[in-house]
Amino acid sequence: MKRFALTAASLAFSFVAISAQADGDEAGELGHQPELHADGVVVLFHDDDLSGEQRFRVNQLIDERMRESITEGSDEMPPFGGTFNAAQIRDIARATADDGRVFEADAIVAADGIKSVVRAQLSQDEPVGSEYVAYRGALPISQIKHSGDMEAVVVWMGPECHLVQYPLRQGELFNTVAVYRSPSFAAGQLVYEGDAELREAYKDCVPEVRAALDNLSHVQRWPMFDRVPIENWVDGNIALAGDAAHPMLQYLAQGACQALEDAAALEAISARTVFADPENHDASQWNAVFRAYNAVRQPRTARIQTTARVWGESWHLTGPVERTVRNMLWKSADRHGIWDYTDWLYGDQDYAPARTDGERVATGTAG
Repeated sequence: MKRFALTAASLAFSFVAISAQADGDEAGELGHQPELHADGVVVLFHDDDLSGEQRFRVNQLIDERMRESITEGSDEMPPFGGTFNAAQIRDIARATADDGRVFEADAIVAADGIKSVVRAQLSQDEPVGSEYVAYRGALPISQIKHSGDMEAVVVWMGPECHLVQYPLRQGELFNTVAVYRSPSFAAGQLVYEGDAELREAYKDCVPEVRAALDNLSHVQRWPMFDRVPIENWVDGNIALAGDAAHPMLQYLAQGACQALEDAAALEAISARTVFADPENHDASQWNAVFRAYNAVRQPRTARIQTTARVWGESWHLTGPVERTVRNMLWKSADRHGIWDYTDWLYGDQDYAPARTDGERVATGTAG
């Protein structure tokens, strides 16, 4: 088996790729899954979560990373494509593609998205439809109909709908995202032609919001799915990561962030165990690494998954009393700062799991 040595940045990037569009993932047939080979590790991720420019850039960067970090003396690139199942065979983790190819490694990180086939080997849960869909549009500033505040993220809230606007690329582009409860999605329809339903959802909103709908692409909409948190992400030397482990709704903007934190945690924990000796990697430590990773990451991601649901519900309240209380809380946050509610999301993370005696195991932190 060829061994490919990837940097931690390469691993982290593969995890970002899972989550970039996973909130809008349709729960359908599993598509192609590129696989990245790290030193003794196979990383599987699901590129159907990406589209257009994102897929092009991901593939470009993956190609660059792989060529930069390929083991000296080997001119082979890892193959791409296929649907995978993973299994633990004695001390070897094995990924089997639907075309019969077999990949063996010391460990497998299954970052294959919200429709993860590896997760299905650990849990019988399914993606949960939120009944909400998103339309997105990123246009040059000169083309937008309503720009709002060019220095901040602006959120317009309404009954069962909201609209977000913010600048990108130092003000070159302006991003608009409209999210609303979709009767057609609630009835099980994933694809919807035209924008009649979108316009109907915002017909009672202020003129600025109705005008901003012209900034959106009406070609594609993203039905919003997540999953209920599960406690275990590990089976032997196989571990879930990114949206395979903790798919979440987008309201806290944490999907890609948490995939990056997964990568940082795996790097920090394995650096002092599996890779403590640069010359002799201790593959016997992978299960302990994955268990420690599971222990430190699962409680945090579960909290974000459940909080994201509540956050979205608070944005879309319909009753007059509930909306009045919600608006009072937001106005109070404007005066005193919202950080009391969200500060726990940010800052340095401690990736040292707690021992049974209450002390911490020194495995590193990331800022």
